[in-house]
Amino acid sequence: RAMPAPSTITGLDMLLVLVLGMRHGLDADHLVAIDGLTHFNAGANPRLARRCGALFSLGHGIVVMLVAVTVALFAQHFTLPPWLTDLGVWLSITFLLTLGMLVLLGFVLAMSLAKIKAADANY
Repeated sequence: RAMPAPSTITGLDMLLVLVLGMRHGLDADHLVAIDGLTHFNAGANPRLARRCGALFSLGHGIVVMLVAVTVALFAQHFTLPPWLTDLGVWLSITFLLTLGMLVLLGFVLAMSLAKIKAADANY
């Protein structure tokens, strides 16, 4: 499928891409990654913890732009095999499930630790 010529891309198209990108930023994997980075840094470096979301967004945005520009430059010279889409879907599923399980494990461990501390305080 050929990409449209640059002259046919309108401001409305660019607005749609912006809105979809903003929606993408609220996907579960992004929120979990930012939450995990924030909690990881909260004790050791609270100042960095407050900036985790912005730093994650900046790094993610740079990577997405580099990939988009690279794909746009080379898209007319090759065709991706159909199995690559399936691979991307399964990698995303695996990543999201892993992140979800790690967050759940962290929650369970934190609750267990809170119960132990409460029991020690009442002892």
